[in-house]
Order: sequence, then C-alpha cells, then structure tokens
Amino acid sequence: MSVTADITPTVTPHRQTHIPSLGAFEATAVAGMIPLALGNYVWDQGFRRGDGHLLAVMAYATPLCSALLLASLGAALLTWNLLAGSIVIVLAGLLSRTDP
Repeated sequence: MSVTADITPTVTPHRQTHIPSLGAFEATAVAGMIPLALGNYVWDQGFRRGDGHLLAVMAYATPLCSALLLASLGAALLTWNLLAGSIVIVLAGLLSRTDP
C-alpha cells in the first residue's frame, strides 16, 4: 500500500511576486534594529539602576497591556484566557513584592 501526496505549489495567476527595493529593505532593518537596540539599552539601565523585581514584573505585564490596548481598540477580543493570564501576572507581581 503506497500513499502519495500532491505537493506541487498552487500558483494564483492574478498575483505577481513583488520584490521590495533596497531602500525598503534598509527601512525595514532600521525600523527593527533601532527599537531593539533602544529596548536592550533601557532594559540594561533598568537592571543596573532600578528595581530588578519590578522590571521583571513589568516585562510580563507589557504583553498584557498590549492585549488590553488591542481589545480597547477593537482589534482583539477579551477572552477568558486573557482574564486568567492577567490574574496570574497580577498575583505574580504581588508575590514578588512580598518579603520571604
């Protein structure tokens, strides 16, 4: 018994391949590298001069804030998973601030 699969790519005739220009590649690289470098610098300074526990908690809270912003703009849905994740993040932040 042999099983074969058709793995030939489907080509849509009305869509053409678009290759970005060199300037577009450069703009994409700069748009990605500048925020990354700035984020790494701020993160490093935060750990050197600030409160490491607070910075770590805020790192987990950032995606939550992003999801809440998207939901408030109508680009995402508020789900039970988001609620459960937010509760875990808040509880972890509270637990990290308590002394052992």
